[in-house]
Amino acid sequence: MEIYTPRDIYHTVELIGRRVVELFGREKDRSAAVLVRENRQGKFIADILANPESYNIKVNLAQQGIEVYEVAGAIDVPKSPPNSSLSCNFSTAPIPPTT
Repeated sequence: MEIYTPRDIYHTVELIGRRVVELFGREKDRSAAVLVRENRQGKFIADILANPESYNIKVNLAQQGIEVYEVAGAIDVPKSPPNSSLSCNFSTAPIPPTT
């Protein structure tokens, strides 16, 4: 279990980005996802991580070779809790397109 007390939502996203960099640094062929309650939250997180300089975020996933995909509505997640969706995906390996 990890417990953090971020200052605000932008610091929360920065901490997510830092953790992604840490985990991907151990092994490059990985993918990860952030589970959010609403699709707009995933879009918000993906936008911040894709444009860190616009939000004064000190972690830059692109510089680490980590791509951010906003996949709201593109993935059907069966048996997920109501109002939950997989909305932000990180990968250093190619992700096959969804059909």
